[in-house]
Amino acid sequence: MHSDFTEAERQEITRRALQLVKGGYITGVNFIRSEKPLPPTAVIVHYLQDSKEQIHFVCEELKKFGTFEMLMLPRITQYVFDSSYVKKRNFLQEYQTATFVDETLFPKSIADVVQRPQGTIVITEEMDLLIPLEARDISALVQHIQDADRAGPSQWRHPAIIVKGNAPVPIAPGFVAKDYASISRTQAEFYSLVADELRKQRLLKRLEAICQQLQSSTQAQLVQDAVLWFPSQINPELNTYINENQQRLESE
Repeated sequence: MHSDFTEAERQEITRRALQLVKGGYITGVNFIRSEKPLPPTAVIVHYLQDSKEQIHFVCEELKKFGTFEMLMLPRITQYVFDSSYVKKRNFLQEYQTATFVDETLFPKSIADVVQRPQGTIVITEEMDLLIPLEARDISALVQHIQDADRAGPSQWRHPAIIVKGNAPVPIAPGFVAKDYASISRTQAEFYSLVADELRKQRLLKRLEAICQQLQSSTQAQLVQDAVLWFPSQINPELNTYINENQQRLESE
């Protein structure tokens, strides 16, 4: 397996992924890249445009939990924008470098988003914290992450914790199973979470059509087997966020 995507592959997958969000197949797609191999299974903590002080606090608290590897990676993400974000005190500062588009993928200014946040998709850079699963108490680790968030200086508006890979069911109260879709290289990955089995089947049909379209491409060929599926569990707040935005996409 190659260690990374070519620039042509990355651009084409990013473009197609944005169309999948627009079409209501998924609520968001993420791209991460590392200088070292990515762990095949991990606890993934999303930092959704939140306070750097909060991120630092959570990481310092996790160091007290034990000695283990933590990968802090930039994440290029495109997702359905939640209207409540424009009410955040530091919204303009947090999203000043983001790109916004409407339901037709036509660009929107940040001023337009403030005036009409509905029907917006955002493309921006955020952060992921990856902790390889290995053989530790996953339930205790997740509880420690949640406790650190609640104790921090700026609690996450939409806390997002993903456990990628097989784990005890459930790993924490309220956590639910979700299909984790991945197109990966050794040191890079596109990934997304699918709302439910019905949406997964709908997505699989669309992916089959996309792969057929790309068979003749000389720069960004993609076969359906390249999309890998992993079991995962996510926290209840992220589950609510995905389900609500999935319904919003399909109603617009």
